[in-house]
Formats: sequence, C-alpha cells, structure tokens
Amino acid sequence: MLKRLMQRALQTVHVVRGIVPLSSNYASTSAVIFSTRKTGRKIETKADLLEDKKEDKKASPLYVGAQYQIGHVRDKIREDAPYWEPGRANPGWSSIGWWKFARAVSETCRELGVGNCGELAVCACDCLCGNGGGPADYIEISTVDIAEGRRGATPVLPHCICVIGRTQGSNTDFTPLSMPDEWGPTAVVCDPWDRAAYPAVDFAKFWGGIYAAANGSAITCKLIHRFV
Repeated sequence: MLKRLMQRALQTVHVVRGIVPLSSNYASTSAVIFSTRKTGRKIETKADLLEDKKEDKKASPLYVGAQYQIGHVRDKIREDAPYWEPGRANPGWSSIGWWKFARAVSETCRELGVGNCGELAVCACDCLCGNGGGPADYIEISTVDIAEGRRGATPVLPHCICVIGRTQGSNTDFTPLSMPDEWGPTAVVCDPWDRAAYPAVDFAKFWGGIYAAANGSAITCKLIHRFV
C-alpha cells in the first residue's frame, strides 16, 4: 500500500511540475526562480513571463521577485473562485465550493505555468482525485508564533502540502493535526513545490528548510480540506 501511494505521489509531483514549472523556492531546492516584472507589462501567459525573464537577466544573474508574478496568478484565481486563502475561508464552504476553487487554481496555474506551494498543493490534490487517487488532504504547515501573529510569514512558512493515505487525525476542515509521523503508516507527503514525495513518518529528513524557517518556534500542522 505504501509503495503504491509513493509511486502515485512521485508521479503527481512530476506531472504537476511539468505543467507548472515556475515557483519561488528557497535556497537550494530545485524549482526555477524567475524575474520581477520591471517593464510594467501585464503578465498573462508564459511567453510574457519568459520575455520579462530575459529583460531581468540583463540586470542580474539571479531572477528575483517571483512573489510578484505569483500575486498575479492569485488575482486571476480570485476572478473565478470566492476565496484564494482557504485557511481564512468560511468553514461552512461546501465540497462543491472547494472543488470550484481547486479547478480555478489548477486551470490558472496550468495556463500560466506559475505557482507556489499553495497553488501546487491544490493542483496535486486535483490531479490525484481526478485520477481516482483520493482522498487527498490539503494541509498547511506553520508555526505557533506565525499563527498567533507574533511574527510575519517567511519565504518558507506557512507552507502547504498534499497528503494521501492519511488514516489518523481529524478529517474536518481547518482542524489542527499532530506531526506527520502520527498520520498513520500509509501517509505519504506529495510536495510539488519542493519536488518531493516521501512517507510522512520520515518527514524530519525532508524538513530541514522548514525547521530553519521556524527558528525555534513550535511547528504546527492544520488540515485545510480533504478532497475526495
């Protein structure tokens, strides 16, 4: 069971990053860092992004400001879905509302080829469930001090992942969960943003960047929604 779910998660990471290759990953993780929109041109397609990327390359060997384009993607998503930040959405959201949200995210990211962890995790949930691989959990990782407003978000946290095979913990939206090693023996993390898939029990081997970003604060996990 675990081997089968690992294969499915790895395949999903490959598929999602094939259609959404651009994101603003931290330090040594593998995704592409791309350019700031310096020209004022409206970014609508991957061609626009690539043109901007060429212009930025003249000024800097590294492409920075990816969050700017991510913001544009989220603006487009808002046109079709009532909430971008589902963690702050009305807990009474129907399952139909969640699927409309997921489809809007997936379609926009596919169109532009751009997404950060939240968009990519939703795309993974959509991909898995659309191929009969659900249920898939959309889970947010954060810290106590960020959640309580004592500290702002970092480039890494809050972070969103897709999880399949979870058998322990709540299935209710917006409910705190234990750490991943208590999600059951078949739980698998599918994290397209980090281009990684791994058994949840082994999470500590893959969370070096998350622990560094937490800076000593207790890490928290929350189920945002279970897609079925």
